[in-house]
Amino acid sequence: MSAISRDVVYWFGAAPTDDERLEFQRRNLAIRTTAIEDAIDFNMAKAVVYCARLPYVSAASARLNLFSCALNHGLMVYLLAADDAIQAHLQQEVPDVARKEYLARLVRSRTGIVPSYECAENIARHNAGRHANVTLQIYTPPGLHLKPEQEFFLRRAFSDCTVLTLEPLSGGLSATTFSAQATLIASEAGPRPLPFFVKLDEAHKILTESNNYVNYATHHIPWYLRPNLDRSRCLYGVDLGILVGSFVVQSESLWEAVLSGKGPRYIHALFEDTLMGWRSQAYSCQPATGRLANSLHDVFKWDKVLDKIVCRAEQHGAVRSPKDLWEQLINLPEQKWREAPMHGDMHAENVRVRNNDAIIIDLANARIGPLCADVASLEVWLAFQVPGSIKQIPHRSVWTQVVKHLFSPAEVTRSPTLANTDVGLDWLRACVRQTRMIAGVICECDSEYATAVALHLLRRAQYLDGANEEDEYRRSYAYFLGSQLVEWLAMKPFPSAHATI
Repeated sequence: MSAISRDVVYWFGAAPTDDERLEFQRRNLAIRTTAIEDAIDFNMAKAVVYCARLPYVSAASARLNLFSCALNHGLMVYLLAADDAIQAHLQQEVPDVARKEYLARLVRSRTGIVPSYECAENIARHNAGRHANVTLQIYTPPGLHLKPEQEFFLRRAFSDCTVLTLEPLSGGLSATTFSAQATLIASEAGPRPLPFFVKLDEAHKILTESNNYVNYATHHIPWYLRPNLDRSRCLYGVDLGILVGSFVVQSESLWEAVLSGKGPRYIHALFEDTLMGWRSQAYSCQPATGRLANSLHDVFKWDKVLDKIVCRAEQHGAVRSPKDLWEQLINLPEQKWREAPMHGDMHAENVRVRNNDAIIIDLANARIGPLCADVASLEVWLAFQVPGSIKQIPHRSVWTQVVKHLFSPAEVTRSPTLANTDVGLDWLRACVRQTRMIAGVICECDSEYATAVALHLLRRAQYLDGANEEDEYRRSYAYFLGSQLVEWLAMKPFPSAHATI
């Protein structure tokens, strides 16, 4: 934790009364009043008090520009106002995000006469967490530049370290993720801890993922098959947050394992061992009924589909508009499916493998949802993701022919036969065979898995991986195949009874 004592309370506006000073002194808190030109060091502070008593409203209001900075440092903030009108005036300067749950607990607003002991007592009980270690040496690879706010949160999260070396991790679209090797200032076991993983993202997303580890992982995923968070290093500010936990050492991504031909055994381990605690919940209640697309409305957002992808998809054949496809999906005959905790962003970069274990990471999107969703998500990602190495990218005509067959309406609910293995893509057929076998024993109606696959095919039209020509081609072909699959689902009468794939 923080190596320095954070016992300073900055006091802006009307000076504290003698009784208030005494209460702070009794709790070993040092009040510091400053002029506008004085330097502020929130690293030493525990709280900030804005005292807008008459006639010092302007003096307090003038320092509200420090409000967000104080919250980013973990400080408690008190807004003391003489009356409701003054309190309303102060509140206009408070960022909206400070009214949300994860920051609202740091802000206290009081109007009128406040007992002299109240501020001191609440502030004394507040834990401001780690300070920002300005002497921490942060090393990044050439060409990687951290934003000032990112560097600030790294300095807070690793305040007990002298050196931090970061290596970027792939996989995320919005977040910035690293493996981190730190050198501790003082540790009985030695200065070199095991590596950490570090994730920087919007504060509310970091908070959601942190809560998901508690709600979905702690009692339902074995501790050795998931990262474990270091709670003291997880921080949430006004705009940015940081998540820190144990890094899965001596591992590789599932994507790397798949491309080397080891995919099926790790896919089996992922769904049958790692996620067993989640998936077993599906059979504790009756299946859900309705339209599967409604339960997976966050997978395919028709209004987010890129026009560029749709236009290119039309080169492969006739396709419907995103809106038409969505309306067809929510207009299907009644479907049945089982629900359980789901990852929500299941792809091969969100799984690390080591020995015989599949370790799940990134729980930012975990929620309750259809049991088939993660299986379909992984299958589609493996088939349409472009390998990072040019040597591992098959000829486009070969890849097109294989996925055209695997995801055609007649084949999408079948396990591909190994006899038809194509040279260079045998790994894909083997993986799809594994996912289809898993789906075959969990689906409650004939149209369930095909619908989940269609949604994830169409989802790929919502994003582009930079200016990658192969990626654009594959996403357009995914949209084309998804459109064909939806057309087939809309035309074919499916029995409502349970049927296996």
